[in-house]
Amino acid sequence: MASAIMADPDGWADAYYPRTIRPGEEVPDGAIEVPGANPGTYLVPTEERKAILRDDTKALLAMPSGGFEVITHGQMGELLEVLTEAWTTAGAQVKFETAGSVKGGRMVYALVYLDEPWTAPGDDSATYPYAALLNSHDGTGACKLVFTDIRVVCWNTFNAASIQGDASGAQVTIRHTGNVTERLEEAKAGLTGIREEAKAWQMLATDLAGININDAVVRTFLDEFIPVPEAASERTRENRLTRQATFLKLYHESPTCADLPETAYKLVQASGEYLDHLRPFQTPDTYLARTILRQEPIKAGTVRLVRQLASELA
Repeated sequence: MASAIMADPDGWADAYYPRTIRPGEEVPDGAIEVPGANPGTYLVPTEERKAILRDDTKALLAMPSGGFEVITHGQMGELLEVLTEAWTTAGAQVKFETAGSVKGGRMVYALVYLDEPWTAPGDDSATYPYAALLNSHDGTGACKLVFTDIRVVCWNTFNAASIQGDASGAQVTIRHTGNVTERLEEAKAGLTGIREEAKAWQMLATDLAGININDAVVRTFLDEFIPVPEAASERTRENRLTRQATFLKLYHESPTCADLPETAYKLVQASGEYLDHLRPFQTPDTYLARTILRQEPIKAGTVRLVRQLASELA
């Protein structure tokens, strides 16, 4: 990847802190000038902090605490290789989708998928089981291998862990602390039977497709999904009503949802598509993060809410 991060065996990315060296002041031994920073800004050796740097531009990515351990792109590749071997051994055809980085290389990701499409009752669009390998180099998150399902017509990313709202086992997490090599080996050992996790969303989707709903469920769901507070300003009220109208247009008229049967599955699919693609976002990084790079707790609440309202009102 273009955003490879530094884990140099000579130790020049080990422990540093930023410091400005004034004109005439002696530069300490082992100090590194920070590319692109103000003139005279150096990373000076210390025991308390680490400097995480790109290995192509040497740009500073983060200064996490001394306990932070880098999980390199090579180690990420090892995880994907083990996952691919496990799926292939089980008779599956694994394909590579994409890889990239956001936030200047602070977060990196890779996607692979099983070429085993399936369809939910009443929905003839194919859904593919994916595995997303996510890693942060700035101390803001762990390295995770998350299992998700991509519906080809709308790129919904409801993964089993998010939907169930609990630790379903549909992800592997490796913290950037302690013996990272040991943790990686433990994670690899846990991947041998992971193909079964790809069925979690399929089972849930089939269940949701069997729950009929009506207009009352949709209307009540929308009032809770995109609420309009009673004490809201006129501007806020107008914004919320506009978002509700956008959701209803998606639900009733979009090519991805309009032809689906009136079931809980349709309402969940529409909410996922709205959250991923139609909800306002600030930057492309924000959009990518919520569609691929992180789990959305609100999706778990969506499934629970749809179930509840279907039971009460349908």
